[in-house]
Amino acid sequence: MIMIFDYDGTCYDCLKLYGSSVRKAFERLKAEGYVPKVKDDDETLKRFLGMRADEMWMEVIPEAPSEVHKRAIKMVGEGLIKGAMEREAELFDGIEELLGKLKSMGHTLLILSNCPTIYKDAHMNAFDLKRYFDRFYASGEYPGLSKTEIFEIIRAEYPGKYCFIGDKIGDLEAGLRNGYATVACHYGYGSEEELKAASYHVYSVAELEDVLTSMQV
Repeated sequence: MIMIFDYDGTCYDCLKLYGSSVRKAFERLKAEGYVPKVKDDDETLKRFLGMRADEMWMEVIPEAPSEVHKRAIKMVGEGLIKGAMEREAELFDGIEELLGKLKSMGHTLLILSNCPTIYKDAHMNAFDLKRYFDRFYASGEYPGLSKTEIFEIIRAEYPGKYCFIGDKIGDLEAGLRNGYATVACHYGYGSEEELKAASYHVYSVAELEDVLTSMQV
């Protein structure tokens, strides 16, 4: 089976690092006269994880020009990349063991993430993800395309039966639309409501292992 994993919130426990990076960007923007329209606590900010960065900043500071949005994206991205390289955040406990087991069973593992290419490269190196994943698809490589649209490219490159694994509805939409298995990871950052249509619901990496290792190759 071809398993498409989301990354942040599904494999990588990034909330604290993401929150601190966004708050630093908020402070810079406030100094320039741009006041964010949302609170800066982790509980509020986790809603933006998995969202395309340009869409996030359009919501946070809609009155700012695109140049300001681009600078904000760069500021947060630099913080996240630095944090990855310095291992300020880690993969969720048990994820590496699970990925290794799935790989040894013969499953094809892919990542599809709403992230820039530089973020993808930093994490591929920091966590040696090539041990597990055949490919890491980053939305930054496909400007303007949603995950569902990028999946059409993936499907042409990797024909077969799919399972989608993620913590936000955007991670699962392509699977839901095409009748594939979908696994909602409630230990991540999505809401119960947005994930209710998933085929399977898991609340820990141990439960995720039980579901995925029961699937036929």
